[in-house]
Amino acid sequence: MDKKIHITFFYLICLQTCVLLAGCEKDLDIPHHHGPQSAEPYWCYYAPEKEILPNGQTVATIFIGGIQNGTDQKSAVMTFGNKIGTPNLNFDLGNIYVVPKSDSTLRPNNNSQYWIFGHQTDNILPIRFKVKNHADGDFLDDGQSFFTGGFHGYKNMTSIDATPTLYEKEKVVIVDGDTMKMGEIRKGNHVQIIVRNLLQASNTQKKDGQGRYAMEQDIYMDFCRDTAFVRVDFTPLEDILAYQIDGLGFYNDLDSIQFIGSRTKMGTYKNYIVNRADKSVKAIRQFDSEYKLDAFIDPHYGIGDLKYNSESYNAQTTEVQKSYFHLLASPNDTPWTFTKGETISFRGGYVFSFKGIPGCRP
Repeated sequence: MDKKIHITFFYLICLQTCVLLAGCEKDLDIPHHHGPQSAEPYWCYYAPEKEILPNGQTVATIFIGGIQNGTDQKSAVMTFGNKIGTPNLNFDLGNIYVVPKSDSTLRPNNNSQYWIFGHQTDNILPIRFKVKNHADGDFLDDGQSFFTGGFHGYKNMTSIDATPTLYEKEKVVIVDGDTMKMGEIRKGNHVQIIVRNLLQASNTQKKDGQGRYAMEQDIYMDFCRDTAFVRVDFTPLEDILAYQIDGLGFYNDLDSIQFIGSRTKMGTYKNYIVNRADKSVKAIRQFDSEYKLDAFIDPHYGIGDLKYNSESYNAQTTEVQKSYFHLLASPNDTPWTFTKGETISFRGGYVFSFKGIPGCRP
């Protein structure tokens, strides 16, 4: 991608971020810090891994460190990147670590004593859709619609040997408007990641790996003000039938769950309790005695307005101890139709914080 295009995307996302931040308290009731920009810049390490993507590029993990969120003694490190050991090697929110502030440039690992959050599952969630015409996959007449993209390979399988349903075309990391190279470490106030994927439809999947790609997925992650803002655009490459888009979620690593904004599920729930909240949820919070992690959705942008959600809820905790939003849903016999080039979008994000800091609601 041309550098000028990178910078243009960067400033567009930053503009959207500022608008979202300005409207958070009034419109979203997002439970996170709304204070001034961090006094110290973040550090970003664009780290290469050993694995190779199908596009020939190196699998990567992007470490963003120096996340203070109001503390003096500790800072957080959040990772984003390709999920190793998964069928699609899909880009996603990875892990969160808490390290001593004096050692905030440490590169932790999953076995580290500093690990707080992260599992082999998808946080930026997959989609269920079919092509409307010319289906040629292995599943044509069985009435099912499988997830594609995210953590899900062929026939919903998640083992590493499952046939992929996602192909990463491109990944770009930008710090304060400058594109990073793999292996670099930079400091800055804004970290942006742009990822472009191709997705197969449920009825174009083939076990031999020759399934047809029918959707482009563009992921924009903009990290600033201690918040990871995420926007996802799905653009059909042909006419499609959409069954389910959940947006953002997470595995419940911390002890308790709250549905912020809910009118029916207003309590605090153990992280394994199955729940479906109403359609008023603005953020899902998991927390314990020390930390909070919120996933939020902008209800005024794209499918976040729930116009395509035929269910009675927009957020839930499931029997596998995951919590996530529910943005597009339809009965199997009446899916939503989207035409070629008609973009389906949502935006929201993640914010990790230390309990009790100023600016965070309890």
